[in-house]
Amino acid sequence: MNCSRKLVKELLIKKRQGILAVEPTPIESIPLSPLVTNFERWSDKRRKLYFEDDKTMLDEGLQDFKLENNVFASMLASPMRCERLTRQRVPKDLLIQLKLQKLPDVQGAKHSLKLVPTALHQKGNKSSYLLNSGKIIKKNAKLSPSWIPIPALLSGMRYFKVSDVFIDRDNFLEEYSKETQEYLESELNKVKNYETVLRNWSIVVAYDEGNTNSIELLSMGALEILKLNLGCLGCASPLRQIVEFKSNHDLGLVLELPRDEKIVKLLYRLLACFSSSR
Repeated sequence: MNCSRKLVKELLIKKRQGILAVEPTPIESIPLSPLVTNFERWSDKRRKLYFEDDKTMLDEGLQDFKLENNVFASMLASPMRCERLTRQRVPKDLLIQLKLQKLPDVQGAKHSLKLVPTALHQKGNKSSYLLNSGKIIKKNAKLSPSWIPIPALLSGMRYFKVSDVFIDRDNFLEEYSKETQEYLESELNKVKNYETVLRNWSIVVAYDEGNTNSIELLSMGALEILKLNLGCLGCASPLRQIVEFKSNHDLGLVLELPRDEKIVKLLYRLLACFSSSR
């Protein structure tokens, strides 16, 4: 028995030594898959340029545009999503996210799910996206069944039909506006009395009912200031009271990116969606 164990042990040692004796293939000689070399072609994504630091970028002749405080640059840099009405890929910060919400189980109920807009984009589950424009959504309300997330309809985890989904077309935008304003009230109440110094691309929130412009770019010397005017919407009194109470400058409430990014994006969505639909 001991002799058999000894022979097996010797065979295992020789086998392992033989494996280690094989030289690994240099990684440079392994051919790259077309999925890597031609990524931009099959993925429908643009080629990206990566630089180790700002100096390397400047050495390559590319200008530093200093867009870290620019809210529009931030939104345009958000992940791309397919918009259901135009079938075009659009930065998701410019879109309304739709989610399926489970309805309470009621015997004999016609619908088991409800399609709802979300003020704050959420991760997980299946989503669809619409242009953040109240005017366009009203015009295309009859196409609402096509707004249901396709991945949810094709999912093998749970089967449901389009007729199982309730879409409240009459109150769709009202629900979106209400939820967005509620989030805004909550976030604005958290704003502290920071030291107010206007910088390039500072954001000012104002409530100017006499001004019909919802978004304005003001030039103040060498500074470009973005003004968001809630007064053009005739917003509910809580928002007006909060903005006026939190005002920290002659122009209104001054916000900064990235510190107040969530508030600024909520304000933009509210203004972009409803100022054009009035």
